[in-house]
Amino acid sequence: MCSSDLAATQQAATPPRKRRWLRRTVWSVVALAAIGLPLALWFLPSAGLRYVINQQLRNAGMSTVDIAEVNVSLTGGLVEVRRAAANAPAGPEGRLADLAVAFEWRPLLNGRVSLGSVGLRGLQLEVSHAADGRLVISGLPLPEATGYVDEQGQTTGWLIGIDKMQISDSTLVYIRNSQRITLKIDLLVVEQLHAWDADKPGRLDFVGSFNGADISVSGEFAPFAQRQNGRLKLRAAGIDIARIATIFADPDLYELRGALDFELDATAAI
Repeated sequence: MCSSDLAATQQAATPPRKRRWLRRTVWSVVALAAIGLPLALWFLPSAGLRYVINQQLRNAGMSTVDIAEVNVSLTGGLVEVRRAAANAPAGPEGRLADLAVAFEWRPLLNGRVSLGSVGLRGLQLEVSHAADGRLVISGLPLPEATGYVDEQGQTTGWLIGIDKMQISDSTLVYIRNSQRITLKIDLLVVEQLHAWDADKPGRLDFVGSFNGADISVSGEFAPFAQRQNGRLKLRAAGIDIARIATIFADPDLYELRGALDFELDATAAI
């Protein structure tokens, strides 16, 4: 075979090899995209939210923040936070065992945060007051709250709505006049509470204890209404009256002793 024939044979054989190499490259890229895109959609939002939570808490004054796990599903509208803890330099540690929030995307376009369900377990917080009267949560002073309704009765800013929120196995400690009020939440359920339907009351059911005394609350309340209102049934058994007198620092109550049991139907508007 002459050299010219050999060169022609090589030129004819080269394009099929290039085509096979190109097909393999394309399929490799497609396979990597098919695998990598779902992983990116899963891990990148989760890592991003974890970073944002960490930075926001630190910027607010928390000295240590520890979050074991954050999961975000953008397609499913689900956020999960597990085993989180944070504390300010001069405050007690706040803890959270599990938080799961299901949300909807479409209402965000109308300035509404619509939460289908919120599940929270193992919350531990200490609440007190700063010198200026602001609430302090586990050593972190809260910013002043802004209203949902302006002077003309128009709603402003983002509106929040919850179809169902459930809090369980949690403890809140409120410090007043150097006394500790411990509220244990066995189960708290809030349902159908929407700021864009402010006058329509939501449902509240609570079972727990107040400084060791069993209490329960059930009824309806409308915290977003222009005149906040509620209609509740309260039950309690074994409340230490002397302890209550000390908490409220009322000299007229200091001589009282005993345990208080009551069942009360209350209607109020503010």
